[in-house]
Amino acid sequence: MDDYLKYIALIVAVLCGGLGGAVLTNFISAYRNRIQPIARHVAFFHVFSADNQIKSDLKAYITLEDGNKVEKFDNLMLANIIVTNKGNEDYPSFTFGITHNGGDQAIHVKSEPPDRAHIATVSQVNLQQPSSDIDFTLTPFNRSDTYSFEILVVVPNENKNHGLVEFSTAHPIKFVQNTEIRNYRWNPTMAIAWLVIIFSLAFMAWYSLSSYSEIRRLQQKSVIDIINQ
Repeated sequence: MDDYLKYIALIVAVLCGGLGGAVLTNFISAYRNRIQPIARHVAFFHVFSADNQIKSDLKAYITLEDGNKVEKFDNLMLANIIVTNKGNEDYPSFTFGITHNGGDQAIHVKSEPPDRAHIATVSQVNLQQPSSDIDFTLTPFNRSDTYSFEILVVVPNENKNHGLVEFSTAHPIKFVQNTEIRNYRWNPTMAIAWLVIIFSLAFMAWYSLSSYSEIRRLQQKSVIDIINQ
């Protein structure tokens, strides 16, 4: 009887241990190999709008000069772009682009890397070369790194408001809103995996204790039988 219980305990331990180990290994592998999330944040602020000025026969403009050219605009906005590496992979160099829709044109870009060890390279955009497409290269873009950019955007006056901003990259990542990060990391599959792991460990602990108690009871019974003989 003692040998029988030992064999049963060993088989259950191997099966449960193998199951828990397999689930844990698959869980870690899936987590590491998942599509990496890059958080993005976009916010627009009005710098100047002729429609917001006092109504009169006079026409209001804002004038900008970059040392080479002077331009006046009647609808200018500031776009604040923030990207954060929320994944578990470090990128020595990370390239992505944004596209302003609705006829919007960027005329100036100011980058704000985390520190001087981080460099942000931006495609040429200025008063002489406005563009709706901007390319960025972040060197490096490690886990939890955050880069921010301030972009002056000229919005067609007939649109009244800015167009959508689209993100694109050749890297195997997924751009997500900051509010999506928690849901992206903690999904139902991960919750089920954790439950299976916890159940397997709990079952192993319970069965080990039960087997030990049964073995001790049988040993004590054997001793008592021997004494009674």
